[in-house]
Amino acid sequence: MQPIRIASVLLLCTGFAFAQQSAGSHPAFAAADQPASAAPAEPTTPHSFDLSAIDKTADPCTDFFQYACGNWRKTNPIPGDQVRWGRFNELSEHNRYLLYLDLKKAADAPKTPLQKQYGDFYAACMNTDLTDKLGDKPIVPILAHIDSLNDKKQLGTLLAHLQSQAGVPAFMQFRVEQDEKDSTRQIADTAQGGLSLPDRDYYIEDNPRMTKVRAQYHDYVVGVFKLIGDSPDKAEAEAKSVIDIETALAKGSLPRVELRNPDNVYHMMKVTELNTLAPDFDWTTYIDGLHAPHFDTLNVATPEYFKALNQVIDGQSLDSIKSYLRFHAANTFAPWLSSNYADASFDFFQKTLQGQAQQTARWKRCTALTDRAMGEAVGQDWVKENFPPSAKENMEKLVAALKQALAQDIQSLPWMSEDTKKQAEVKLEAFRQKIGYPENWRDYSKLEVKRDDLVGNLRRSAAFRWDWEVNHLGKPVDEKEWGMTPPTVNAYYDPPMNDINFPAN
Repeated sequence: MQPIRIASVLLLCTGFAFAQQSAGSHPAFAAADQPASAAPAEPTTPHSFDLSAIDKTADPCTDFFQYACGNWRKTNPIPGDQVRWGRFNELSEHNRYLLYLDLKKAADAPKTPLQKQYGDFYAACMNTDLTDKLGDKPIVPILAHIDSLNDKKQLGTLLAHLQSQAGVPAFMQFRVEQDEKDSTRQIADTAQGGLSLPDRDYYIEDNPRMTKVRAQYHDYVVGVFKLIGDSPDKAEAEAKSVIDIETALAKGSLPRVELRNPDNVYHMMKVTELNTLAPDFDWTTYIDGLHAPHFDTLNVATPEYFKALNQVIDGQSLDSIKSYLRFHAANTFAPWLSSNYADASFDFFQKTLQGQAQQTARWKRCTALTDRAMGEAVGQDWVKENFPPSAKENMEKLVAALKQALAQDIQSLPWMSEDTKKQAEVKLEAFRQKIGYPENWRDYSKLEVKRDDLVGNLRRSAAFRWDWEVNHLGKPVDEKEWGMTPPTVNAYYDPPMNDINFPAN
């Protein structure tokens, strides 16, 4: 079960709008069109809600949202590099700018080995001259590895390498997570995956919108194969293979609504039982290639999916499977390759699917990328500069007040029986809080970062992250670990951990 983002359930009254409805410019974030070397414009600091946001011409009994936030929306059009806009987004942009300043200083004049490490990561991302000069050379070794596949029996070894050492998602997910029925232990879990479009419905729904998206996706896939160097005819044939395989996987996938039911995605099995679900896939070599600690059982979240996967492996040609993997490799790294790849990726995934009018400024993307890759490295300096002890004390007081209010609510709820109230009180008493940042920072000393190798950094970062995750297998749950980085503007409640988490934003 994924942690519940508190931001998604708290109303922050903010004039929220989506780019699919309208788009515009915003002077505070006009840096999206600037060259990578230009200093970004400093975003305006978000301010508290004021009465000027209210549209008094609207009837609050008819449209309260327009009444409460109408004037704010009118004076705050959606920036061209955003797909939605509200006060929450303003906060995120403000934090991203502050984080950019830290990364820029670390890239230009690092003062510690840790700063040099994440400064080099950021600098490699910002070096667009080198990125454009290299073209797709950084992914040529991955494509060559895929092209060397000459037997479907080798697919398990290849797929394990792509997933664990290159960060290329394909065919399915494999992860280590908290056992939903025993929150003290961490188990292996495998589930449906392998799609490039946002949801299975994009492949199978029969309506004009989805039909149009599928046609646009087809053109994008063809374009990626052409960028790799394939002829137009070969690119068309390979694109058909990719879409045929992904459509078959989509048909075998559980719908999103059904995935929300915990009982639908919990099926503990012996590892040997995987051979019954997908006998044409070599599970032994796949699991060996993941370099995970030994395990005899795992949760197969979506068993029926693996039957569909087996049909794909059995029914599709080796060349079609290789085309599927080649595309997923190129698509994974496209945003960070030369501008022709990055532009193609943006045009489809951000502009077409999400309605984003213009590409996000490079400094913003590289700031976010560095935070994702080395969040607890960057976060150590972030906390020192932006989260004084007084801020942590204030949050602790807020959470204490929240717990007190919850305790009062439990006693006053008429629909709870006395026994249920007692159980709720026990859960509330066990409620943990994590404020600001982890007690124990993640150690990045084994992560190799090169200032002139962005894609290599991404691959090594993926391998580092996988090694960190897989080594949780079979160990007790570490209640002190975090699921968000300190600069993240958000918060979350984690049901299996029964804790509430407020990053130092």
